[in-house]
Amino acid sequence: MSLVGAGEAYGLFVSGTSVEVTPFKGLDGRVIGAGGPGPITRRLQARFFDAVHGRLPEYREWLSPVRQVETV
Repeated sequence: MSLVGAGEAYGLFVSGTSVEVTPFKGLDGRVIGAGGPGPITRRLQARFFDAVHGRLPEYREWLSPVRQVETV
């Protein structure tokens, strides 16, 4: 996607291990859509968080529980 195409987008987000699903408010000085997450980004964020918190049975096998070690 070019900067011109991104500037005309209704919504734009980046995803990855460390950023999860993060919307862009703007790019190159231009506001993207309404300047916040759009409905598709919000749905993707909700689905992502449901999956990583074990609320979606079809993705539970992807999770590896990590036990918190108590310190005294």
